[in-house]
Amino acid sequence: VFMSRGGVFLTGGIAQKILPALKTGNFRAAFEDKAPHSELMRTMPVYVITHPLAALSGLAAYARNPSLFGVQTAGRRWQA
Repeated sequence: VFMSRGGVFLTGGIAQKILPALKTGNFRAAFEDKAPHSELMRTMPVYVITHPLAALSGLAAYARNPSLFGVQTAGRRWQA
C-alpha cells in the first residue's frame, strides 16, 4: 500500500492482546520515528479492530457491492 493516509488498521488476536501496549505513548513515538517519513507518520492514524468477525463482515460487504473495492480479479480463479 502506498501513501496509506486513511490510517493503519491492526487486526487479529495478537493486536487485541497487545492493545494495552499500543495505547501507550511509546508505541506512537516509535511509529512516528521513521525518518525521513516522520512528518507523514504523525498524520497517519492507527486503529485496532476488535470485532471478532471483522473479516467476515468485510467479505460480506465486498460480496454485496464489489465495485466499491479496488480488487483486481483478472487472472484469478474467482471473479466478483
